[in-house]
Amino acid sequence: MESNNITNPNRGYRGSFVTKVSDKGEVYLRLSRKVLRTMGLHAVRVVEGLERQSAGQLLMSLSGESGAGHTWRRFVAGKHLDAGTLVDLVESQLLKGRPTTCFTYIGETSSGEDVAVGFAAISAKVSVEFPFAGYPVLARAFIHPKFRGFGLYRHIVAHRVEACEQTFGTELMAIHMGAAVPAVSSVQRSRVGYLEPFVKIGCEVLDLGEQKVDVVDLLAVSPRFMAELTDSLGDNVALCDGIVSWLRGGTGAWSWGRVLGEIRGSLGDEDSQDIPLRLRQLVALTKAIGVVEDR
Repeated sequence: MESNNITNPNRGYRGSFVTKVSDKGEVYLRLSRKVLRTMGLHAVRVVEGLERQSAGQLLMSLSGESGAGHTWRRFVAGKHLDAGTLVDLVESQLLKGRPTTCFTYIGETSSGEDVAVGFAAISAKVSVEFPFAGYPVLARAFIHPKFRGFGLYRHIVAHRVEACEQTFGTELMAIHMGAAVPAVSSVQRSRVGYLEPFVKIGCEVLDLGEQKVDVVDLLAVSPRFMAELTDSLGDNVALCDGIVSWLRGGTGAWSWGRVLGEIRGSLGDEDSQDIPLRLRQLVALTKAIGVVEDR
């Protein structure tokens, strides 16, 4: 799948609860007038691709921050780079390897000025080597410090989920997202679109060179995936119930290590072609993400 196959919701479609289309065909986030007024904006426009001027403003505002798990920071530590160089750096990191689509979120003021609000990406799969389609990743997302605290992140998540739904259609199996900061973790147990809610399936450790960041791994599966997974495990009720509880974040849900152990105990080698397809894909996805078994 090529990077430009991820579609911007509402490009010619007006039935969305996430975005809306102007008479000129421009796409906007559906934000309340109260939120927009509080942010000092008239609207937030969505541009497919990396809009260089806005992205440059945004990255310059973030370059001095500490604590966020952004891999591009390791390349700029101790350096004084201009906005254009920062954009080139982040773009090269985003677009190398796995197919990735970018979106720029641009604020429009009442006076007609454009200001940088945010930037986000979707990758069509978790890694270049991952062999299965229908498992996209909500990749990097940045919001300008000035526009944080208004609930904007949830709208950016919803916009990208809708983009995945429109791109993959019935072939969408699950969406992964990593959470290294509270704003991202806040979408846990949130239902977006027609998917199951995002739930924590485990943790991974993101290596940023001198810094290592704990990342919460969130996953939202589609109704089709859940139905086909449970149907394939119908004869193994205990295993099926345990995996479903893990995917739904139920009380006392198994850890990823427990899930893997139960699969091996009940069905044997988790990579065997004898393992049901959806379960084999789920195991491959979780391993590719890098979820730690004992957390």
